[in-house]
Amino acid sequence: MIEEKQPVRRLLEQERGKFAWNCIQEIKKLPSAELQAEYRTRALTFNQMVQINGLGATLGFLKAKATKEQKGGQEQQVLSAYGYLLQHLTNWMHQRGFVANEDQKFDALLSWVLEKADREEYRRATTECLAFGDWLRRFAEAELSKEDSQQATGPGQQGGRE
Repeated sequence: MIEEKQPVRRLLEQERGKFAWNCIQEIKKLPSAELQAEYRTRALTFNQMVQINGLGATLGFLKAKATKEQKGGQEQQVLSAYGYLLQHLTNWMHQRGFVANEDQKFDALLSWVLEKADREEYRRATTECLAFGDWLRRFAEAELSKEDSQQATGPGQQGGRE
């Protein structure tokens, strides 16, 4: 049997898809349905945010909203849906060689964009994040459910935004 070599582009799309699938499966394992629904929303709107505001500004926004305080006996910072999205983007871009090995923080991509990337690298990183964002959006839409507005509000209350 003759083995055909797949084009590099196709292999890269498969790698993006597999990585995005694993990210969504990680989110599905989280116990909070609210966090899953919020991640879904963020994944669905990520590419629009990048196209409107640029990659750096979008990553900065995700970083600003990345953590929330855990209420209870001890106060500690935990990742929000924004933080998970930033972490997933950073991990993917690390795998693609944009973010160095020594940068293991969840927001290392933002640091790289702000401190190290030149114009051409920034453009390539934006293109790569948009391509990865397409996969995240597809899988988030397919695998993560929207938060049930009846569950979020009580019976007889209307679910609206403040």
